[in-house]
Amino acid sequence: MVLKKIFRKKAKAAPNHVRSILQNKTTMIGGTMKFNMTKAATVGLFLVFGAVQAQAGECVMQVTRVPCSDATKDESFKKCGGQASCPETKKTGSEKACESAAKVACENKGVRQKSTKSKTVTAKFDGKDVNGGKDVCGETHPDFNKCN
Repeated sequence: MVLKKIFRKKAKAAPNHVRSILQNKTTMIGGTMKFNMTKAATVGLFLVFGAVQAQAGECVMQVTRVPCSDATKDESFKKCGGQASCPETKKTGSEKACESAAKVACENKGVRQKSTKSKTVTAKFDGKDVNGGKDVCGETHPDFNKCN
């Protein structure tokens, strides 16, 4: 019903040949076959979004935290259910995007700096090591060693 109102509004402002297409929502292709424009748009959107979903891969980041002290261990390990290390999974479009997501996972912002001394993050994109299987955070990450 909403589509009919939209098509009617657009049809009033359109030239005669476009008005008939919008009002009927069908047009002739090659003079013999009828083509429904609404169905075509739906199929087109499905193909576009289906293709985007098909390209997304699985990025598994292994995050390991080092607490500032034994007293801050519970807070530091909170995101891993009380464990020092756990996997985090995200859908990404490429190995490069997976590496970027892993670098974001290195961040240790705000109050977490008082409980987590450092992190190591390694990643795999669709089972293949990212960055040669090495830690993407680096030892000199600016968010680390701020336990004071």
